[in-house]
Amino acid sequence: MRRELQARYLSEVLELRKLGYSIPSISKKLPVSKSAIQRWIVKFAPEYRELTLEQMARKYKGQPEKSVSQSDDVKALQAEIKRLQQQLELAEIRAEVYDKMIDIAEATFNIPIRKKSGTKQ
Repeated sequence: MRRELQARYLSEVLELRKLGYSIPSISKKLPVSKSAIQRWIVKFAPEYRELTLEQMARKYKGQPEKSVSQSDDVKALQAEIKRLQQQLELAEIRAEVYDKMIDIAEATFNIPIRKKSGTKQ
């Protein structure tokens, strides 16, 4: 009996996945866990295993389906690179400030703060 139900649900899962339903939405429609759905898709229909990054982004942002041109992708990647470069620059400045703050504290309080390399054991 259990195998018959699994076979029936498997065909429904694969059909829904083929139509573009997500794994959580399939799990809500059918009495099958998300992990079982994922296992079945990986085992029996690997072509429906993963959504593309574009589909995932549209799904989570609620954007309508549309084809994204390659120039839009390039612009998005360039913007991401610029943002990451700014973050790196900020992190480097922060590290310099912390280093200078330690130097000032060591000079002011006349105590070593930095760990010395080659400590005795």
